[in-house]
Amino acid sequence: MPKKKKTEFDAIVVGAGPAGATIAIMLAKKGMSVGLIDRESFPRRKACTGWVNTDIAKLLDELDVASKQLLSRPIKEVAFHNADLSKTSVPKLKSTPGYLIDRATFDERLVNTAKRAGAQLIENCEITDLDPQESGVNVITSKGKTYQCKLLVLAIGASKKLRAQVGIARSDARETRWTALIEHELDAKSKDAPTTTYIDIVLGATADNGLGMLARQKDRISLTLNSPGERDAIIARIVELAHIMREKKMVTSDFPAKPTAVECAESSFGPALELDSHVGKHTLLIGDAGGFIAAVSQEGIYPSMWSAKIAAEVIGSAWGADISQDALMTFDNKWRLEMGDYLRPPNTDLQLLAPLIFSNQPMTDRMASAFFFGENI
Repeated sequence: MPKKKKTEFDAIVVGAGPAGATIAIMLAKKGMSVGLIDRESFPRRKACTGWVNTDIAKLLDELDVASKQLLSRPIKEVAFHNADLSKTSVPKLKSTPGYLIDRATFDERLVNTAKRAGAQLIENCEITDLDPQESGVNVITSKGKTYQCKLLVLAIGASKKLRAQVGIARSDARETRWTALIEHELDAKSKDAPTTTYIDIVLGATADNGLGMLARQKDRISLTLNSPGERDAIIARIVELAHIMREKKMVTSDFPAKPTAVECAESSFGPALELDSHVGKHTLLIGDAGGFIAAVSQEGIYPSMWSAKIAAEVIGSAWGADISQDALMTFDNKWRLEMGDYLRPPNTDLQLLAPLIFSNQPMTDRMASAFFFGENI
């Protein structure tokens, strides 16, 4: 007889991406009852280049996630380009800076680890309302079902309505940010298939300091563009980049360069450092939803999981506290102390640095350190 699904939890995590799955694993290991809710089912696609820096390995080990298979494609070569790809600079890498990953496999592995740790996965479930109470939060779904929890974690690009319902709001109006993706599968035996794993990074790819990234590996080529602005303009720009790259033979001749080939999804809530607080009533905001994204590279997987780790420590304290809200309020200070330097953007606009990056090898190398490891340029 199938187990009856619980409707009451110590903690509910909304969003089962890397941040949500990470905190679900950690809270379940603490002995808490955890509901992990996502509007999709796993495995699922995600508009994402799919790369992580080498720091991720230690965090995966802490989660008891076998990392060898997930991190089997080390990045071997890196090149920086200007917006029209007329200038190129290659950093001298002292070691592997990161790995290309299959995002669907990566996310599914984390979710399965959360389930093994004891979290209850609730898939294909859209959250429509949050109803904070004195003792916790009621989480209401589009199907009319209500789940109850003492503590809530928002780990998705939750709607303004949901954030406002738990008292988390922005004080400024920021342009929407988009991630556009064109992905092309290759026959690994093809003569055009890359023999190694490498990435090309387009700095200042849009007028709004957008970032383009071409990832080439033996079975696929993917081009992403992350930028604020209008959705149609982002799609038009990534198609333009694809055309230029075909002309320069950076991609195969059959690499798609039409708007119909583009996947485009709304990205983060805004930079974490610009938010007044990530704490609401019985609630923490983490991951992409909280803007935990590296400023230079726009990479969100590692900082999202890092924010989840800090949040798990805070929730562990809140779970046993007489007044849980006081413990939750420590989250803002904790993540700023640990992650502030990593998330902080360069003091100088990248467009002003570009001439140096493309003419000075030490500056190129410093840019690589900033890009992959959040170091100061």
